[in-house]
Amino acid sequence: MINSIYFKKILSLIPEASWVLLEQVGTVLAGLLGVKLLTSILDVSQFGYLALANSIMALVGMNLFGPFKQGFMRFWAISKDEETLNVFYAVSDKFAKYICYFTVIAVPLVFLLIYRFKNLEWATLIAISLIAGALTGLFGLRVGIFIAARQRRRSALFNISIAFSRLFIALCLLILIRPSATVVILGYTLASLLFFLIAQKFYSAMVSQKKHRSPN
Repeated sequence: MINSIYFKKILSLIPEASWVLLEQVGTVLAGLLGVKLLTSILDVSQFGYLALANSIMALVGMNLFGPFKQGFMRFWAISKDEETLNVFYAVSDKFAKYICYFTVIAVPLVFLLIYRFKNLEWATLIAISLIAGALTGLFGLRVGIFIAARQRRRSALFNISIAFSRLFIALCLLILIRPSATVVILGYTLASLLFFLIAQKFYSAMVSQKKHRSPN
């Protein structure tokens, strides 16, 4: 009897584990394809600039936002158990607004500082990388809530879609404008903005459903 219960629990985890595996495979394929295509388009110096820009984007989007994402995922579950999700969503929304305000203030200051001591190309590249990192972080916070809510299919589709969309939009801009690291990061930024807005829409729908279910 006990073995049967455990077996049923393991079987119930297979769909969720499958989506996690699909997400990992999809993002890795997008990364490998991106390296292959971008190395054939960009010259060595521009690809080096792109590596720097990707590092800045990862530093902001993953290293800075990563702990907050894990914290929100943990406290979502706690808030659900304590039936205080409305408070959680209010804090989450306020945090996202503060990040947006900080980005709007900090990026122009960084741009001017680097432009003063370096040049326009470096200032533009780093400023756009910071914006892309902030948008990536905000997107990650929203997807983290989906993961906490056990919406693995949605989170997997989001992460796979943004990985391939970044590459697709960047390639389109490279063809339309010119082959440079700044153009690639601009493509990443536009894709990150697009998918953050889409994720925000689904997140808002979750919040709205919770409010309608809550007793007055």
